[in-house]
Amino acid sequence: MKDRLECFFLIVMLAAGLAADIAMGGQPPFAQEESAATEALSLTSDEIQSVKVTLLPPDVTIALTAEEIQQLVNLLQAVVLGEADHSYQEYEGQSVTFEIEKKDKTSLSIMEYAPFLVIDGNGYRTEYEPCEALNQFGNQILAAAKASGVVGRLEQPGGGEETDWKEAEEADRPPMAELITTDGNRNSCTYATLGTYEWNIARGDQNEGITACSSPPTQWEEIAVILQDETDGRITLRLSPNMVEYAVCYWVEGATCGVADPVTMEGDTILLDEELGRGTYELYVKYQQGEAYYGFRVE
Repeated sequence: MKDRLECFFLIVMLAAGLAADIAMGGQPPFAQEESAATEALSLTSDEIQSVKVTLLPPDVTIALTAEEIQQLVNLLQAVVLGEADHSYQEYEGQSVTFEIEKKDKTSLSIMEYAPFLVIDGNGYRTEYEPCEALNQFGNQILAAAKASGVVGRLEQPGGGEETDWKEAEEADRPPMAELITTDGNRNSCTYATLGTYEWNIARGDQNEGITACSSPPTQWEEIAVILQDETDGRITLRLSPNMVEYAVCYWVEGATCGVADPVTMEGDTILLDEELGRGTYELYVKYQQGEAYYGFRVE
């Protein structure tokens, strides 16, 4: 009887201590994690600077456009988190990871691995449909990149397979220009945004000329973004073998017009100035089938 009373009083004291802690504004560790996860899913597009999605397999990374970022926000807000569960590490399948850079200089990693969602390393069970929608969204972005004329380069630590340019040469528009950056021992690929171009394509016995015009890249609302802090100070260009020649220039951060400045190159690699590297870049490429202008921004 005495032992039961002692056990009873111990339980009462522990419960009272926990209640006092919560009353003072504290939360148990699992509750703190869940609160942070819930906050992550309530992000708005106004809070986001940039997003990249990595699909594994095939281990390729693609930068999202502003429209795609808004779609991602809508999908995240539809997710309902369940209990914390780290058993996702025992599963096999494709993972789709969204690396989010926020305007307050913080970052967030959200990995879809249905029926799990992993937020900054913490796994949660979720309802299947909203989670699967994130997977489909990531694969739609990959499919759109392929449809633009390039099969994305498979990214692996220390290297990767070459792009299959055959599909690019058969497209109705110039192939995408790949911007390869390195952060530590991992390579990443960002596709430069295509602007003005003139392109000739053979249709049977005839050649068809296709022309598209755009404003200067400094005026583009949607443009590929590379974060300088996530590079080793270098951006390597990977272009179609159909390329005849190319040139790169840029406007320093904040410039909206005027003559562009030359870019320091080392072979096919842009060397980013530590202080002046941030800005809007324009890439001109002359191909055997025509010519094209591309843009991207370094922030």
